[in-house]
Amino acid sequence: MDNMILNLLAFISFILVIKYIWYPIMLSAFRDKMFSIRLSYRDYFYDNKLAMDTVAYKSTYDYINNTIRYVEDYSFLDMIYKLHLLSKHKDIIKEIQDNTKNELVELSQKDKEFVMNIRKEISEYLVFHILRTSFIAIFLTIFLTIYFIIVSVFRKPETISLSSDKLSYIVSN
Repeated sequence: MDNMILNLLAFISFILVIKYIWYPIMLSAFRDKMFSIRLSYRDYFYDNKLAMDTVAYKSTYDYINNTIRYVEDYSFLDMIYKLHLLSKHKDIIKEIQDNTKNELVELSQKDKEFVMNIRKEISEYLVFHILRTSFIAIFLTIFLTIYFIIVSVFRKPETISLSSDKLSYIVSN
């Protein structure tokens, strides 16, 4: 009974550490990264004397701001569900791609590549953030790590049988 209570307290402590220490730190790190990306995005347009009132600039800038603003609303299960829905609706993916192309039509090829790289960086970092702050992902990572450590420690070593001829060959050479 004492072990069960200790295990329950350890599990509750684990959840509290994730919720009140790990998650706020990761949230702050994510927002810092997004602010940095937003600043480099703005600087690129400013340094290259590109108009900041274009659809291309505004839509990506809004994408960055919305990602910062709503980052707490994203979850691992929500991401899986949305990816599942998108995989069933190729027409929506095509529409998103077409809208993005239309937004970037006023930019040169070099500038289009820069904007697309910014958007890709934001999306990749958002997925990374969702995974590193997801309780399910953290729990599975810790569980699998402990499992593989235990399996490797308690694994029965493979036995090799050597005949006397093989043994004498190894020793003599």
